[in-house]
Amino acid sequence: MAMRLFKQTAKIGQSNHEVFAGAVRGVLWTYVSYAGGKLLSFASTVILARLLMPTEFGQLGFALVFISYLDTIGDLGVSAALIYEQKRSEQAANIAFIINLISGVLWFILVLAMAPLVADFFRDPGVEPILRVLAWVFIITALGNTHDALLRKELAFKQRLIPDFARALMKGFFSVVLALIGWGVWSLVWGQLIGAVVATAALWFVVPWRPRLQFPLSLARRMLRYGAQIVSVNILAAIVHHVDYLIVGRMLGSAALGFYTMAYRIPELVITMIIWVVGSVAFPAYSKLQDDRPALQKAFLITLRYLSLLTIPAGMGLAVLGTIIIYTLYGEKWAPSIQVMQALAIAVSLRSLGSHAGDVYKATGRPDILTKLSLLRAVVLIPALIFSARLGIGGVAIALMIVTGASTLLNLVIVSNILSIPMKCILAEFKPALLGSVAMFVSLHILLPILSGWPNVLSLIVSMIFGFGVYTLSVWFISPDTIHNARTTIVSSFSKAT
Repeated sequence: MAMRLFKQTAKIGQSNHEVFAGAVRGVLWTYVSYAGGKLLSFASTVILARLLMPTEFGQLGFALVFISYLDTIGDLGVSAALIYEQKRSEQAANIAFIINLISGVLWFILVLAMAPLVADFFRDPGVEPILRVLAWVFIITALGNTHDALLRKELAFKQRLIPDFARALMKGFFSVVLALIGWGVWSLVWGQLIGAVVATAALWFVVPWRPRLQFPLSLARRMLRYGAQIVSVNILAAIVHHVDYLIVGRMLGSAALGFYTMAYRIPELVITMIIWVVGSVAFPAYSKLQDDRPALQKAFLITLRYLSLLTIPAGMGLAVLGTIIIYTLYGEKWAPSIQVMQALAIAVSLRSLGSHAGDVYKATGRPDILTKLSLLRAVVLIPALIFSARLGIGGVAIALMIVTGASTLLNLVIVSNILSIPMKCILAEFKPALLGSVAMFVSLHILLPILSGWPNVLSLIVSMIFGFGVYTLSVWFISPDTIHNARTTIVSSFSKAT
């Protein structure tokens, strides 16, 4: 019903139905692209887990924590401003490219200067040379950021298949080859760098736009003002999203960080990937609907329903099957990652339910709300993680899960007020996924003792097929219209494109 109403909304530049259909195609193509890339990357990670030690993954983790913090400032938010800017797109793209390039050079120099201090902070001198090599990533990615933003702006996510696949394939291939010949942690470092080079080259190949030396100051100031709000949001988001890595690495050491980062790889592949995919489409799609509040309301509710249908069962499934998954994919030496992965799976699943409220804030010109919420979360989360680190990496993951649940609820309450959607309508969108996931959760707990003694690989395959079957049948029984409407919407969206 919500979809039929959504398709009847008025035109804004292009019809809202076209925006909606484009968003559906965008989600699917982005999922194919991003999921394919992540699967390739994860396959190489599984191989590398057998070749390298937890401490080596931890060393790379130290460097990537620092890189990720600088990356949140990145282009000063001008890529997001380019997506938001709906009128002077060509000039905005030129501004975004110039600022990207300048900021990339600045961050490169800063990483070189800060590398010794970062190594001292983590008490690991091996981090310094790693950072000096990874610093080049800022210049390399700066050359392609504007091209990537243009693809997202136009919901042209099919074209992102090439750079995403190329990055993952080359990164994984070279990491594994270098690990096999004994390069240790440097196999991971050079894999990162080669993947960035290949992805940027592919973006220039896919996107025909080329930069020009145009820099209208009035538009640049407007983009930087908007971008400044995005940057403040990103900085705080990075603090709360990566502070667990920082605390684990600082307080518990490189081996603990290795176990923790490898535990996160699986929820990242299964759940965070979905959040990222939908978010990369939701923001530009919501931006095109920013002047039509009823259409934006319906788009947000549809996003909630179909996102929850994927992320809630994924989180519960990983929590139940955690032991089998870790032993099958990584081996028994990674056993300390089991409890961490289970808690992180639930935490990431909870985060997914409120994550796209942020896309609404940005699309309606209110990214300041994200800043305030991120600051509040940081104030609560950091002390909680420091205290829980005394219990080990499992305690950190559980504390993260609890705080994430509370922040998600707060996010949903605020977006319900901004869009004037009753909270009961928002919570109702989760009903099919939640009830179906509970049925799956219970059935898997009954099944697992029966499978005890089976080989891990076989037990995992049978459990996944059985759990998926129970979940799908439960959702079909609880809300048959949900699956029918999803199938109809996907077919309709793609038929309009042909």
